[in-house]
Amino acid sequence: MWFDFDGKLLELLPKSPLPQYDRCRVSFAFEVDDIHSARAELIDRGVEPVTEVEGGPESLQYWAYFKDEEGNLFELVQRLS
Repeated sequence: MWFDFDGKLLELLPKSPLPQYDRCRVSFAFEVDDIHSARAELIDRGVEPVTEVEGGPESLQYWAYFKDEEGNLFELVQRLS
């Protein structure tokens, strides 16, 4: 479920067996212009990827998840026009 607050998005997702949704948690997403290059840069800097780039034109966006050294979940999002 998505809630749009003047361009700020709050997204609620159900728990599932996927690693990024395996337990209840809060995560933060960062919108980027080029998700593939942003993901590559984070991996080069030692950030642990949780997923590959997912999504595509049918979902109108791409996304990928990462964990920091404390296990917190973060997401990159590239919205498609």
